Amino acid sequence: MTSVFGIAQRYVHIILFVVLEIICLSLVVNYNKTQGQIISNSVSQLTGSIRSQTSRLNDLFALEQENAELSAENASLIREIIELSDQLNTQKTRQAADFHFDVMPAKILSQSIHSQRNKLILNKGSVDSITADLGVISYDGLIGKITGTSTNYSTAMNLLNVDIKVSATLKPENYFGTISWPGRSINELILEGIPNHANIEIGDSVVTNGYSTIYPAGIMVGTVMNWTLEKSGEFYRISVNPSASLTNVDNVFIVNNLSKQEINSL
Repeated sequence: MTSVFGIAQRYVHIILFVVLEIICLSLVVNYNKTQGQIISNSVSQLTGSIRSQTSRLNDLFALEQENAELSAENASLIREIIELSDQLNTQKTRQAADFHFDVMPAKILSQSIHSQRNKLILNKGSVDSITADLGVISYDGLIGKITGTSTNYSTAMNLLNVDIKVSATLKPENYFGTISWPGRSINELILEGIPNHANIEIGDSVVTNGYSTIYPAGIMVGTVMNWTLEKSGEFYRISVNPSASLTNVDNVFIVNNLSKQEINSL
């Protein structure tokens, strides 16, 4: 209690000044219409600005929540599409194993595009049950795969990485080969291993075939741009335009093959 009185005595002049200012302001507002109107308008403007900013902040939080809910719903829909595609491939072409995939939405925090080994950093990590060798896809197609994790984040190599190899199928005839990036144009992947008797057309689709335990079958990789015969004359070297944006994408999905551990143990 003594300390309170001590503080009051120390700042008595400041306290008195503030009290007098409040009294003066009150007298001006109440007995001077012009000054009162100015102050009233200023207060109204300040109050309106504060409420506007508060409303925008509330809308921002609501929008973030809505986006999170939509991402979760989209992940659920993609999971259903993957399951249906896998069942279709298994029943009709026997190309895909009976895998079951979990799908988690994620956001790209940073990425590189000017290296021979371009990478992504995602906002999901080991706390979210993310591990290495999980696939990364977007709404438009294949993006890459997880290569490492920390507690809250993970790194992934995207298709613009000379170290990545993906087993893929050329539609509609279902010839399979390997997709890689030659390290040149960001708009060109290479499909190799397609035999020289395959009938190829510009615009043919290239999709994942489900032979790997990392990627579901039927995920779009890209479309055929052109092709040449390799020196041996036995196989085509096919230029493929990526279907997904590999340089301008924010939201992706991490796919986890729930059967991978059991299959790998065999």
